[in-house]
Amino acid sequence: MVKSFAPFAASAAVLIATASAASVPDGTWPTSTGTVQYSEAYTVAAGEVFDGEMQTFERSDITCNGQEESGSSTAVFLVEAGATLKNVIIGANQMEGVHCDDSDCTIENVWWDDVCEDALSIKGGSASSVSTVTGGGARSADDKVVQHNGYGTVKIDGFYAEDFGKLYRSCGTCGDKQRFVSVSNVYAVNPGKSIVTVNQNYGDEATLSNIWIKSDDDGYAVCAWSEGNADGEPTELGDGPSDPLCQYSESDIHVNEDVSTATSSSATSITDTTDAPAGTVVPAGSESSDEEVTSAPASSSETADSSDAETVEKESSDSSATSDTSSSSETETVDDSAASATSSDDEAANEADEVTASASTSATNSTGSVPDGTWPTSTGTVQYTEPYTVKAGEVFDGEMQTFERSDITCTEGEGQKDTAVFLVEAGATLKNVIIGANQKEGVHCDDHDCTIENVWWDDVCEDALSIKGGSESSVTTVTGGGARYASDKVVQHNGYGTVKIDGFYAQEFGKLYRSCGTCGDIPRVVTVSNVYVVDPLVSVITVNKNYGDQATLSNIYVKTTDGSDDVKVCQWSQGSDDPTNLGDGPSGTLCQYSESDVHINEQ
Repeated sequence: MVKSFAPFAASAAVLIATASAASVPDGTWPTSTGTVQYSEAYTVAAGEVFDGEMQTFERSDITCNGQEESGSSTAVFLVEAGATLKNVIIGANQMEGVHCDDSDCTIENVWWDDVCEDALSIKGGSASSVSTVTGGGARSADDKVVQHNGYGTVKIDGFYAEDFGKLYRSCGTCGDKQRFVSVSNVYAVNPGKSIVTVNQNYGDEATLSNIWIKSDDDGYAVCAWSEGNADGEPTELGDGPSDPLCQYSESDIHVNEDVSTATSSSATSITDTTDAPAGTVVPAGSESSDEEVTSAPASSSETADSSDAETVEKESSDSSATSDTSSSSETETVDDSAASATSSDDEAANEADEVTASASTSATNSTGSVPDGTWPTSTGTVQYTEPYTVKAGEVFDGEMQTFERSDITCTEGEGQKDTAVFLVEAGATLKNVIIGANQKEGVHCDDHDCTIENVWWDDVCEDALSIKGGSESSVTTVTGGGARYASDKVVQHNGYGTVKIDGFYAQEFGKLYRSCGTCGDIPRVVTVSNVYVVDPLVSVITVNKNYGDQATLSNIYVKTTDGSDDVKVCQWSQGSDDPTNLGDGPSGTLCQYSESDVHINEQ
């Protein structure tokens, strides 16, 4: 399916657009800002504007099978009537691309990187329905780019197509339905059969203007017409201007002319799309339609070529996060035996089943519930080339996608905030996120006062969450979520103030919380409640006695795979350049909890 691309267009095209028309494209393909994969078609609901921020969207469970017939269930997006899909790149892993099954869709700046069966299927609707395709492009389509099976009108303006069979096809096997199409300000490279094909006997009407074509072969038609046949294959009848079937003049068609001299013709008015900051997350995971609408049979031969789509790295919206200005992170080491724990996900899941969801949640100021150890399912993957900054006052909702770095893998040695996935500013919220394995420092909250909600670290590298800076009154909250496979610390607290952890799940870790023992004489406060931990390697929390730390624990559930009850719940050390462990267990204000607050290997 992937074909080589020769950049015929001049890169410095002069495009003079009128207020009511799109510019003629110059053949430049957009750069992807990241990749999101869905396990089912995502529905853009009526009235919704889905802005993909130029990410690549594809299916995680489907690859292209050439011109094999399929339906809406193999699409990436289902766009309902009245919905808008914009600023999206459709990747190679899909079959049907985008479906508009009730017509009346708005498609803006959508690019199909490697068309499989069809790029865009438009169905249903009524005689008054109008679907618009403005900007965008498609390449490597063995047959059709836009397949029009329904009623009404399709308007295509400012579109780029490369190596394709037909840019638009009015269905020739879907019965006697009159369809209308207007195509304007289009740049087409290497058309295989036609720019548009319509049906003479169904009363179709096509209008074309300002069509720019680049091809070394003249075996294509600008506007072809056929005899539609609902009971079999359509019969090709002819091509060329034929009013009202194919309405255009020879002056509307520019073959092998310099596209950089193109100006725009008057066409359907469009809405300009604006570039939003890279790294903005789009919704992921939606109900998809169970109804499969069968497309009209394709008539072209099946290709033998297939290829995996290239995953393009996504850049962060903040490029300033390249140096660490906060206090140094702790260098305390963990026993080699602890660092080598690698039990399987299935084993941990079986252990997690033993915790009941009805565990008491009577901890002071607690609103969370004890988790049961169930790990969330990712709705897609986004990769960054540098940390993404969640600004003060911003709520970043990841919609349970997995976020990681494309340029970093977990390695031994000290990492800094430039190796993190997210930098969360004071007053910002990070929620509904899964942190993938490709990173070192996970999430940094370098000025304290962060809100972390339902964030899951899939495979902790150095630390999951680092909290620095702030003041004595600073409070950072970690509510819900979880972390697993941390050879040392999950939450590293280097700054001032308080950290509150509630309703968290941790599996195979060194310490769930560590008050930095090497960051100087700073008293820190931590509350931990409604937590379920499996196989703590060192302690649930570790604090510093000589710095005046205060820890409060309540409703802590612990599970050990070997059945041992020898668990250090609250450990204290002597803070210094080389911290020394002093003891563990309840101890005045240092470790405030009772034995009844801790449940080890209970059901």
